Amino acid sequence: MKTLTIVIPTYHSESSVPFLVDRLNQFNQVPGAPDFQVFFIDDASTDQTSEILLKTKKQFDFRLFKMLKNQGQHTATAFGIGLADTPFIATIDDDLQHDPFELIHMLAAQKESNADLIYGIYKQKEHSNFRNFGSFLLKRIFKLMRHDYKDVTSFRLFKADIGHAFKHLQNKVIFLDFELQQLARKKDVCIVEHAERKEGKSSYSMFGLMKFATRILLFHSGFPLRFISRLGLIIAVICFILGIYFIYAKIIHNAPIGFTSIIVSIFFSTGLVLFSLGIIGEYIRKLWINSSSLTPIQIQEIHEVE
Repeated sequence: MKTLTIVIPTYHSESSVPFLVDRLNQFNQVPGAPDFQVFFIDDASTDQTSEILLKTKKQFDFRLFKMLKNQGQHTATAFGIGLADTPFIATIDDDLQHDPFELIHMLAAQKESNADLIYGIYKQKEHSNFRNFGSFLLKRIFKLMRHDYKDVTSFRLFKADIGHAFKHLQNKVIFLDFELQQLARKKDVCIVEHAERKEGKSSYSMFGLMKFATRILLFHSGFPLRFISRLGLIIAVICFILGIYFIYAKIIHNAPIGFTSIIVSIFFSTGLVLFSLGIIGEYIRKLWINSSSLTPIQIQEIHEVE
Protein backbone atom coordinates (compact mmCIF):
# COMPACT_ATOMS: atom_id res chain seq x y z
CA MET A 1 0.00 0.00 0.00
CA LYS A 2 1.20 3.50 -0.82
CA THR A 3 2.18 5.82 2.01
CA LEU A 4 1.51 9.16 0.37
CA THR A 5 -0.81 10.66 -2.23
CA ILE A 6 0.39 13.87 -3.87
CA VAL A 7 -2.51 15.94 -5.23
CA ILE A 8 -1.55 18.42 -7.95
CA PRO A 9 -4.16 20.72 -9.52
CA THR A 10 -3.20 21.83 -13.01
CA TYR A 11 -4.54 24.61 -15.21
CA HIS A 12 -2.99 25.78 -18.49
CA SER A 13 0.29 24.22 -17.43
CA GLU A 14 1.49 22.67 -20.67
CA SER A 15 4.85 24.47 -20.41
CA SER A 16 5.60 23.42 -16.82
CA VAL A 17 4.22 19.87 -16.45
CA PRO A 18 7.17 18.18 -18.26
CA PHE A 19 9.55 19.70 -15.69
CA LEU A 20 7.19 18.70 -12.89
CA VAL A 21 6.98 15.07 -14.05
CA ASP A 22 10.75 14.92 -14.44
CA ARG A 23 11.20 16.17 -10.88
CA LEU A 24 8.70 13.62 -9.58
CA ASN A 25 10.60 10.89 -11.43
CA GLN A 26 13.77 12.00 -9.65
CA PHE A 27 11.94 12.09 -6.33
CA ASN A 28 10.76 8.52 -6.87
CA GLN A 29 14.40 7.35 -7.11
CA VAL A 30 15.67 9.07 -3.97
CA PRO A 31 16.58 6.77 -1.05
CA GLY A 32 14.26 7.47 1.86
CA ALA A 33 11.48 8.91 -0.31
CA PRO A 34 7.99 7.66 0.58
CA ASP A 35 6.13 5.20 -1.62
CA PHE A 36 3.77 7.64 -3.33
CA GLN A 37 1.16 8.06 -6.00
CA VAL A 38 0.20 11.27 -7.79
CA PHE A 39 -3.28 12.56 -8.61
CA PHE A 40 -3.26 15.22 -11.33
CA ILE A 41 -6.51 17.21 -11.37
CA ASP A 42 -6.76 19.19 -14.60
CA ASP A 43 -9.20 22.04 -13.97
CA ALA A 44 -10.70 22.06 -17.48
CA SER A 45 -7.58 23.42 -19.20
CA THR A 46 -8.12 24.45 -22.80
CA ASP A 47 -4.48 23.90 -23.78
CA GLN A 48 -2.55 20.62 -24.08
CA THR A 49 -1.93 20.10 -20.34
CA SER A 50 -3.71 16.74 -20.10
CA GLU A 51 -2.33 15.43 -23.38
CA ILE A 52 1.25 16.30 -22.42
CA LEU A 53 0.78 14.70 -19.00
CA LEU A 54 -0.34 11.48 -20.66
CA LYS A 55 2.56 11.44 -23.13
CA THR A 56 5.31 12.32 -20.64
CA LYS A 57 7.20 9.30 -19.34
CA LYS A 58 6.44 8.67 -15.68
CA GLN A 59 8.17 6.33 -13.25
CA PHE A 60 5.50 6.55 -10.56
CA ASP A 61 1.86 5.57 -10.16
CA PHE A 62 -0.52 8.29 -11.19
CA ARG A 63 -4.11 9.07 -12.02
CA LEU A 64 -5.26 11.95 -14.18
CA PHE A 65 -8.69 13.56 -13.88
CA LYS A 66 -10.12 16.36 -15.92
CA MET A 67 -12.89 18.66 -14.78
CA LEU A 68 -15.69 19.06 -17.30
CA LYS A 69 -15.99 22.67 -16.11
CA ASN A 70 -13.47 24.97 -14.49
CA GLN A 71 -14.10 24.91 -10.74
CA GLY A 72 -11.08 26.74 -9.35
CA GLN A 73 -7.88 25.55 -7.74
CA HIS A 74 -9.35 24.94 -4.28
CA THR A 75 -12.23 22.79 -5.53
CA ALA A 76 -9.95 20.80 -7.83
CA THR A 77 -7.53 20.18 -4.96
CA ALA A 78 -10.34 19.19 -2.58
CA PHE A 79 -11.67 16.69 -5.11
CA GLY A 80 -8.26 15.06 -5.43
CA ILE A 81 -7.93 14.92 -1.66
CA GLY A 82 -11.24 13.08 -1.42
CA LEU A 83 -9.96 10.38 -3.79
CA ALA A 84 -6.82 9.60 -1.79
CA ASP A 85 -6.59 6.23 -0.03
CA THR A 86 -3.19 6.56 1.68
CA PRO A 87 -2.26 7.37 5.29
CA PHE A 88 -0.91 10.78 4.27
CA ILE A 89 -1.91 13.32 1.63
CA ALA A 90 0.12 16.22 0.27
CA THR A 91 -0.80 19.08 -2.05
CA ILE A 92 1.66 20.98 -4.23
CA ASP A 93 1.38 23.45 -7.10
CA ASP A 94 2.08 22.54 -10.70
CA ASP A 95 4.75 25.20 -11.35
CA LEU A 96 7.61 23.52 -9.40
CA GLN A 97 7.80 26.35 -6.90
CA HIS A 98 7.05 23.53 -4.44
CA ASP A 99 9.81 20.96 -4.71
CA PRO A 100 8.52 17.40 -4.06
CA PHE A 101 11.84 16.63 -2.34
CA GLU A 102 10.75 18.90 0.53
CA LEU A 103 8.04 16.36 1.39
CA ILE A 104 10.72 14.23 3.04
CA HIS A 105 11.32 17.05 5.54
CA MET A 106 7.61 17.61 6.03
CA LEU A 107 7.00 13.92 6.74
CA ALA A 108 9.83 14.00 9.28
CA ALA A 109 8.29 17.08 10.91
CA GLN A 110 4.91 15.34 11.06
CA LYS A 111 6.43 12.24 12.64
CA GLU A 112 8.09 14.40 15.29
CA SER A 113 5.05 16.53 16.16
CA ASN A 114 2.28 14.05 15.23
CA ALA A 115 0.33 17.02 13.84
CA ASP A 116 -2.79 16.45 11.77
CA LEU A 117 -1.82 19.20 9.35
CA ILE A 118 1.62 20.51 8.33
CA TYR A 119 2.14 23.64 6.24
CA GLY A 120 5.33 24.18 4.30
CA ILE A 121 6.31 27.79 4.97
CA TYR A 122 8.95 29.46 2.85
CA LYS A 123 12.36 30.76 3.85
CA GLN A 124 11.89 33.34 1.13
CA LYS A 125 8.94 33.75 -1.21
CA GLU A 126 9.65 33.78 -4.94
CA HIS A 127 6.24 35.10 -5.96
CA SER A 128 5.93 38.49 -7.63
CA ASN A 129 5.93 41.55 -5.37
CA PHE A 130 2.28 42.15 -6.20
CA ARG A 131 1.22 38.65 -5.22
CA ASN A 132 3.28 38.78 -2.01
CA PHE A 133 1.65 42.09 -1.10
CA GLY A 134 -1.82 40.74 -1.86
CA SER A 135 -1.22 37.66 0.31
CA PHE A 136 0.14 39.81 3.14
CA LEU A 137 -2.82 42.19 3.00
CA LEU A 138 -5.37 39.36 2.93
CA LYS A 139 -3.76 37.62 5.91
CA ARG A 140 -3.74 40.90 7.85
CA ILE A 141 -7.45 41.33 7.19
CA PHE A 142 -8.12 37.81 8.44
CA LYS A 143 -6.02 38.45 11.54
CA LEU A 144 -8.16 41.50 12.34
CA MET A 145 -11.15 39.17 12.02
CA ARG A 146 -9.48 36.74 14.49
CA HIS A 147 -8.65 34.16 11.83
CA ASP A 148 -4.93 33.38 11.88
CA TYR A 149 -3.86 32.27 8.40
CA LYS A 150 -0.33 33.68 8.51
CA ASP A 151 1.26 30.23 8.00
CA VAL A 152 -1.18 29.03 5.34
CA THR A 153 0.32 27.98 2.00
CA SER A 154 -0.74 25.61 -0.77
CA PHE A 155 2.15 23.30 0.22
CA ARG A 156 0.39 21.00 2.69
CA LEU A 157 0.76 17.59 4.29
CA PHE A 158 -1.98 16.04 6.41
CA LYS A 159 -3.40 12.79 7.70
CA ALA A 160 -5.95 10.75 5.79
CA ASP A 161 -8.59 11.43 8.45
CA ILE A 162 -8.80 15.00 7.21
CA GLY A 163 -9.03 13.90 3.59
CA HIS A 164 -12.02 11.65 4.33
CA ALA A 165 -14.16 14.76 4.80
CA PHE A 166 -13.85 15.48 1.06
CA LYS A 167 -14.98 12.09 -0.21
CA HIS A 168 -17.98 12.29 -2.56
CA LEU A 169 -17.49 16.05 -2.84
CA GLN A 170 -20.63 17.72 -4.20
CA ASN A 171 -20.12 21.43 -3.59
CA LYS A 172 -17.52 23.95 -4.69
CA VAL A 173 -14.84 24.75 -2.15
CA ILE A 174 -14.19 28.48 -1.94
CA PHE A 175 -11.27 28.38 0.49
CA LEU A 176 -9.79 24.95 1.15
CA ASP A 177 -7.69 26.03 4.12
CA PHE A 178 -10.76 27.23 5.99
CA GLU A 179 -12.06 23.66 5.85
CA LEU A 180 -8.69 22.11 6.73
CA GLN A 181 -8.25 24.41 9.72
CA GLN A 182 -11.64 23.34 11.04
CA LEU A 183 -10.80 19.63 10.66
CA ALA A 184 -7.25 19.62 12.04
CA ARG A 185 -6.91 19.37 15.80
CA LYS A 186 -3.17 19.97 15.80
CA LYS A 187 -1.30 22.07 13.24
CA ASP A 188 2.41 22.62 12.68
CA VAL A 189 4.76 24.14 10.12
CA CYS A 190 7.93 23.07 8.34
CA ILE A 191 10.36 25.49 6.70
CA VAL A 192 10.85 24.64 3.02
CA GLU A 193 12.53 26.12 -0.03
CA HIS A 194 10.39 28.12 -2.45
CA ALA A 195 11.75 28.07 -5.99
CA GLU A 196 11.20 30.47 -8.85
CA ARG A 197 8.54 29.53 -11.36
CA LYS A 198 10.09 27.38 -14.10
CA GLU A 199 7.90 28.29 -17.05
CA GLY A 200 4.91 30.50 -17.86
CA LYS A 201 3.08 32.95 -15.66
CA SER A 202 0.78 32.54 -12.71
CA SER A 203 -2.92 32.32 -13.57
CA TYR A 204 -3.64 34.63 -10.62
CA SER A 205 -4.01 38.09 -12.14
CA MET A 206 -4.71 41.24 -10.13
CA PHE A 207 -8.41 40.86 -10.84
CA GLY A 208 -8.28 37.16 -9.95
CA LEU A 209 -6.63 37.79 -6.60
CA MET A 210 -9.13 40.52 -5.74
CA LYS A 211 -12.03 38.28 -6.75
CA PHE A 212 -10.66 35.41 -4.68
CA ALA A 213 -10.18 37.64 -1.62
CA THR A 214 -13.71 39.04 -1.98
CA ARG A 215 -15.22 35.55 -2.20
CA ILE A 216 -13.39 34.47 0.96
CA LEU A 217 -14.64 37.54 2.83
CA LEU A 218 -18.20 36.93 1.68
CA PHE A 219 -18.43 33.14 1.99
CA HIS A 220 -16.10 32.35 4.89
CA SER A 221 -16.47 35.45 6.99
CA GLY A 222 -19.17 37.44 8.69
CA PHE A 223 -16.98 40.54 8.41
CA PRO A 224 -19.26 42.54 6.05
CA LEU A 225 -22.31 41.87 8.21
CA ARG A 226 -20.45 42.67 11.42
CA PHE A 227 -19.11 45.85 9.85
CA ILE A 228 -22.60 47.00 8.88
CA SER A 229 -24.08 46.19 12.28
CA ARG A 230 -21.24 47.89 14.16
CA LEU A 231 -21.37 50.93 11.90
CA GLY A 232 -25.09 51.17 12.48
CA LEU A 233 -24.63 50.88 16.25
CA ILE A 234 -21.94 53.58 16.27
CA ILE A 235 -24.13 55.94 14.21
CA ALA A 236 -27.10 55.26 16.49
CA VAL A 237 -25.06 55.94 19.66
CA ILE A 238 -23.56 59.17 18.30
CA CYS A 239 -26.93 60.43 17.14
CA PHE A 240 -28.53 59.47 20.46
CA ILE A 241 -25.92 61.55 22.30
CA LEU A 242 -26.53 64.46 19.93
CA GLY A 243 -30.28 64.06 20.50
CA ILE A 244 -29.76 64.30 24.27
CA TYR A 245 -27.68 67.43 23.73
CA PHE A 246 -30.40 69.11 21.64
CA ILE A 247 -33.07 68.23 24.22
CA TYR A 248 -30.83 69.70 26.92
CA ALA A 249 -30.29 72.86 24.85
CA LYS A 250 -34.03 73.21 24.25
CA ILE A 251 -34.99 72.76 27.92
CA ILE A 252 -32.20 74.81 29.52
CA HIS A 253 -31.51 77.48 26.90
CA ASN A 254 -34.75 77.33 24.91
CA ALA A 255 -32.63 76.86 21.78
CA PRO A 256 -34.50 76.30 18.51
CA ILE A 257 -34.32 72.66 17.47
CA GLY A 258 -34.79 73.23 13.73
CA PHE A 259 -33.34 71.31 10.82
CA THR A 260 -30.38 69.80 12.72
CA SER A 261 -32.61 67.79 15.03
CA ILE A 262 -34.40 66.29 12.04
CA ILE A 263 -31.09 65.15 10.51
CA VAL A 264 -30.01 63.66 13.86
CA SER A 265 -33.30 61.76 14.13
CA ILE A 266 -32.93 60.38 10.61
CA PHE A 267 -29.36 59.23 11.24
CA PHE A 268 -30.37 57.67 14.54
CA SER A 269 -33.13 55.64 12.93
CA THR A 270 -30.80 54.73 10.01
CA GLY A 271 -28.18 53.48 12.46
CA LEU A 272 -30.74 51.28 14.19
CA VAL A 273 -31.88 49.90 10.83
CA LEU A 274 -28.30 49.05 9.79
CA PHE A 275 -27.66 47.42 13.15
CA SER A 276 -30.80 45.31 12.81
CA LEU A 277 -30.00 44.33 9.23
CA GLY A 278 -26.55 43.18 10.28
CA ILE A 279 -27.98 40.90 12.94
CA ILE A 280 -30.65 39.52 10.61
CA GLY A 281 -28.05 39.04 7.88
CA GLU A 282 -25.80 37.04 10.21
CA TYR A 283 -28.66 34.66 10.99
CA ILE A 284 -29.47 34.28 7.29
CA ARG A 285 -25.79 33.62 6.53
CA LYS A 286 -25.62 30.80 9.09
CA LEU A 287 -28.80 29.25 7.70
CA TRP A 288 -27.41 29.48 4.17
CA ILE A 289 -24.14 27.79 5.17
CA ASN A 290 -26.03 24.92 6.81
CA SER A 291 -28.45 24.33 3.95
CA SER A 292 -26.59 25.41 0.79
CA SER A 293 -26.62 22.90 -2.05
CA LEU A 294 -24.60 23.85 -5.09
CA THR A 295 -24.27 22.23 -8.49
CA PRO A 296 -22.56 18.80 -8.25
CA ILE A 297 -18.99 18.70 -9.53
CA GLN A 298 -18.57 16.75 -12.74
CA ILE A 299 -15.30 14.92 -13.37
CA GLN A 300 -14.03 12.94 -16.32
CA GLU A 301 -11.31 10.42 -15.48
CA ILE A 302 -8.77 10.44 -18.27
CA HIS A 303 -6.13 7.90 -17.31
CA GLU A 304 -5.09 5.63 -14.49
CA VAL A 305 -1.97 3.58 -13.87
CA GLU A 306 -1.48 1.38 -10.80
